[in-house]
Amino acid sequence: TSHDVDCSLQLSRISYLAKMNMNNLNNFIGTGGTHKGNLRSQNEDSYMINNRMGLFAVADGVGGNGSGKIASKFAIDEFNRLMVNTDLSHTALDTKQGIKLIEQINSALNLHKIKISYSDSLATTFTSLIINTDQDGLILHAGDSRLYGLDHSGTLVALTSEHTLASELNRQGHKEIDATASDALLNCIGHTRPELHESVTVPLQNYQAFLLCSDGLNKMVKHEQVERIVSKYSQQPEMCVKLLIEAALAAGGYDNITTIIICRK
Repeated sequence: TSHDVDCSLQLSRISYLAKMNMNNLNNFIGTGGTHKGNLRSQNEDSYMINNRMGLFAVADGVGGNGSGKIASKFAIDEFNRLMVNTDLSHTALDTKQGIKLIEQINSALNLHKIKISYSDSLATTFTSLIINTDQDGLILHAGDSRLYGLDHSGTLVALTSEHTLASELNRQGHKEIDATASDALLNCIGHTRPELHESVTVPLQNYQAFLLCSDGLNKMVKHEQVERIVSKYSQQPEMCVKLLIEAALAAGGYDNITTIIICRK
């Protein structure tokens, strides 16, 4: 049971990425961590923090057997390449450009699969926050990883939806939904339904911090507990990341767990 899990987690067991550049013109800084969980043999999550450019992303690979890691890492690397090494690095993206960016990552992954003659499926969720200006950000989302905003009242607000069969059935009004439907993705990088892509502007001034995570956090830990931790520790981001991962492990840790806390400097 969850009470039997040893939560005496040391920082050395969590892979941390926190790049702090005080000459950065971006006023937001991200700190992230990832853990393979209690049951999985490998970690198929990938994530990216580029504090200089205000780029933050999480990808949760689908499929297991190593294919998920290939897909998630490729999606993150392609996002980084498109944002850093192209003209996109010099402009504030609008929502139409955001949709195009998701499709570019999707097309690149499908071409990569052909190039390496990979027989298994290659697919991954992808959720990112791009800081356009000090006031405006852009959310890109496909799958069931999540982005939350902590508003100034201390409420943790979901800024993305889950592209799963369970969410679709819930929207259609079904009252009895099989538990497996929450793991059935309708849209992700590698298997897209473009009408479900999310490219949404977010007014940054409405939030004191943001949480990006794979579903190994939000499907394991009750929203109220996540909200309490983020509300209390968002200005101590390494501690916040550590406590969130520990909470997911204590709840069972059935999946890989990745979290990024993004707050103002």
